[in-house]
Amino acid sequence: MTSNRPANSSRSAKIIAFPKQKTYACADPFEQVFRFKITLQDVKPVVSRKLEVPDSYTFWDFHVAITDAFAWLDYHLHEFTIPDPKTGKPRRLGSPDEEGFGGVGDVPPVESDKDRKLSDLFGEKNTRATYLYDFGDEWEHAVKLEAIQPRETGVNYPRCIAGSRACPPDDCGGAYGYAELLRTIRKPHYKDHAAAVGWLRRMKGEDFDPDFFDPDAVHFDDPGKRWAIAVLGGKMTPDMRCWDFFQKSQKGLV
Repeated sequence: MTSNRPANSSRSAKIIAFPKQKTYACADPFEQVFRFKITLQDVKPVVSRKLEVPDSYTFWDFHVAITDAFAWLDYHLHEFTIPDPKTGKPRRLGSPDEEGFGGVGDVPPVESDKDRKLSDLFGEKNTRATYLYDFGDEWEHAVKLEAIQPRETGVNYPRCIAGSRACPPDDCGGAYGYAELLRTIRKPHYKDHAAAVGWLRRMKGEDFDPDFFDPDAVHFDDPGKRWAIAVLGGKMTPDMRCWDFFQKSQKGLV
């Protein structure tokens, strides 16, 4: 199977806060792999990722893999919407909330994505979903299941096999705000140019290039650790992807 990886580039693949520690690999038993294409909506040129994940993954595990591949900081709420393969009605899976996943009117309630496996809802006849990250900036991703295939011997999963362009920074104001940010950093005569460049460097690192993405630079976190941090009050550890960023944030450097 070809990976469609980009040609070798002389450019450094530095992306914010990717540590040197070994990336997470799923150790649970599984036999099949789901290959997805995830495309960020309303951003041009296209920002996308191709991921292969175990079919035993929960939607929470998949959420962690998506945020890792796109380099979202994962401090906002998220939600999947996918048709129920039996009824065709939408199912919503996402972040726990204080109301206990309650729905409003005809909108279905939000189920915990930790309790539902991908294989429960995705299949050969049910291949599409949406993934929403950050209910303020509303980063919507189109999710397409491209293949269900046997696990390859000697390959660690999850893995990112392809992708296009860097992901926008968190908190930049959604697709419109990101487009405005790119215009500003490319126009040195704009009055807000210096401030925009400085903020972007603090968020994404000195070498951020909106047109560059290297699948081999993706660092995956253990989804169990991320759940413990998000829900159980656990602490981030130095082996995690965003450790450097949040250390800087606590020191007021971001």
